[in-house]
Amino acid sequence: MHNHELYRPSDDKEYMSERQLSYFEKKLVQWKQELLSASMAARDGLKQTWVKAPDMFDVAAHNTGLAVDVKDMERTRNTLMLIDRALTRINTGEYGYCELTGEEIGIRRLQAHPAALYSIEGQEMLEQNARMKGQYRNPALSL
Repeated sequence: MHNHELYRPSDDKEYMSERQLSYFEKKLVQWKQELLSASMAARDGLKQTWVKAPDMFDVAAHNTGLAVDVKDMERTRNTLMLIDRALTRINTGEYGYCELTGEEIGIRRLQAHPAALYSIEGQEMLEQNARMKGQYRNPALSL
């Protein structure tokens, strides 16, 4: 195992040091590669799922499955865009800082979601604003 594979960023080190940025960049690139591989496999699977269903119930069940697969592919595409945005922010020196407030996102939050754009406070502000406008959708309720 290489030394960089053992490294874990911590709160007691300089925030967004070269080592931390390198760690998160590798993590983001690996995540992107995993998503692209899974996406290609799913796309190939969709191409091969031509059903000659004997009745309308089988067709309906198949179409429901396709709709879920398409929704998953859309979610993957959105995640890939966030990853690319995070990689760009690493290159511009903005990674790790909230796009809304400018404050540190935090190591633990970035460990959990390396493509995070907002601090917890910034995310809460966005969600509260969306709720006030009646536009908030709980992501846990989405397919």
